[in-house]
Amino acid sequence: MNKPAVWTIDGEVGAEEIAVVGEMVLVPLETSLVAVDRVTGQQRWRRDQKIADGGWFRYRIRGELIVLYEGRAASDDPILVEVIEAATGRTRWQGSSHRVNVYGDAVYQTDCTGLGTRDVQCTTMRRAIGDGKPTWPHPATGTLGDDVIGNWHQLAPPESEYLPVWLGPSTPVPSDRPWGLVATATGNVLPGRGPSHAWYAFSAGDLLVITNHDRDEYRCEIGLEAISGPTGTRQWEKPVHAGRYKDKDACRKRLSGSEQSQMIGSGSRIAAVTADRTPQLFDLATGSTVWAAAERGSPIDGDERSLLVGEFADQGALSLLDLETGAKKWSIPDPGFSPHPSERNTFLVGDRVVVGATIRMGNSGGPAVIVYDRETGREVDRYVGYLQGAGADWVAVLVTEYGKPDTIQFHG
Repeated sequence: MNKPAVWTIDGEVGAEEIAVVGEMVLVPLETSLVAVDRVTGQQRWRRDQKIADGGWFRYRIRGELIVLYEGRAASDDPILVEVIEAATGRTRWQGSSHRVNVYGDAVYQTDCTGLGTRDVQCTTMRRAIGDGKPTWPHPATGTLGDDVIGNWHQLAPPESEYLPVWLGPSTPVPSDRPWGLVATATGNVLPGRGPSHAWYAFSAGDLLVITNHDRDEYRCEIGLEAISGPTGTRQWEKPVHAGRYKDKDACRKRLSGSEQSQMIGSGSRIAAVTADRTPQLFDLATGSTVWAAAERGSPIDGDERSLLVGEFADQGALSLLDLETGAKKWSIPDPGFSPHPSERNTFLVGDRVVVGATIRMGNSGGPAVIVYDRETGREVDRYVGYLQGAGADWVAVLVTEYGKPDTIQFHG
């Protein structure tokens, strides 16, 4: 039984996480985004989904603004985008495009012709998040990428000096669909080009970094290739490795956290695994390992301070490493992820590490949320339910009971 919540609301949750902006708690339900007063739990405004019958609904936060976008699955129809004030629900501006990305104070909109054919051509325009006005003199050729370093959850990732852009038409030949870098200040695409391996492409300064996760699946090897944006020359090419699952002897095959396009790491450094299966921090700016840990494990989350490591990619003991040095701060036994191991949902926020997963309860399993002290690893709170969001001083939990409506509990 959970301790009393600050407030609760009933409703079927959507795919996105709950987040807090100022005095508002943003609750994404199945077909709407609801802003709730953090103290009273009273609804302040509501934005209902406009695309029904199989549409998807997402949002990103920048300061006091919310970028909300929605589209239809497996469709070439344009995506609707709307920028909303978190405090009032007032719409600043709205529009549509085939693809939407949010970085820092910018909303990037990509529009395409010939979708679904080999002759597809796309251009991207950068717009100011506050009023939607274009900031480039003309659109840039290509489709902006959305792979970034860092687990940002619902926050818009910071906007770097250069961002990856996919330049080619949809042909089966990788050399005909290269990646490049676009200067965010001007919209100019740098001359350097990198191949597409259908995995990740992201920037580290003026380096374009391409990943290939299919080089040696038995060894969980991930190829990294860095190309200079200004010159097109290869700066380095190195392998790193991914973690392994416990029981099926399979590779996790990705470097991301809970979201596919968000790499675990900070700045130009990403978390990966060595050939000896120990966690490492790898610097994309130099193509070298910053440190390798002493014990085996698989990175599962991280921020600018810490790296959370699991004994395996799906279960096992948990350890927290210092991101700067790789030194282990603490380790705890497996909280009980078996007999139903799953992808953990985790947050490193403030002085807390919050973990949500299927936990053993007697002879069966059920959803639970565990809050640990970041400094000591001591368990400070535990809730029954699914983790829907967390901050430095709050946790949102979804509680489901047979025959009763789903309930969202806000603790903080």
